[in-house]
Amino acid sequence: MKSLLSLALLAALSAGPAYAACTYPKAPDKVPDGNTATLQDMLESQKAVKQFDAEVTSYQGCLEAEHKAALAADATLTEEQKAERAKIVAQIPTGRLGSPDEIAYAVSFFVNEEAAWVTGANLSINGGHYMGW
Repeated sequence: MKSLLSLALLAALSAGPAYAACTYPKAPDKVPDGNTATLQDMLESQKAVKQFDAEVTSYQGCLEAEHKAALAADATLTEEQKAERAKIVAQIPTGRLGSPDEIAYAVSFFVNEEAAWVTGANLSINGGHYMGW
């Protein structure tokens, strides 16, 4: 079963990245412990976290722009289908559809040997679409 899931994961990843031009920013290397860090360490860390947050916001903008461009270029969708897709996306808290990579990363958790003890779990990979329902 694990080999079948691994094969499915490999097929999903080999399809190519959905958003190749958008590079996820590198998180700060280290966030100091508030109990032992100096004020200077905490201020430097705060600055790094704020910078990372700004870079993540830019990354999300890049994803959205590429998604809109890909949707506009997709000649196989009718205007009705595009409107329906936009209606669905408007209901998703993240404001976009998930990429194949994001689904594959979630699947890779379950095919990992370290997750062998996890049984009967449901993982909602939906950008928060069904939160509170």
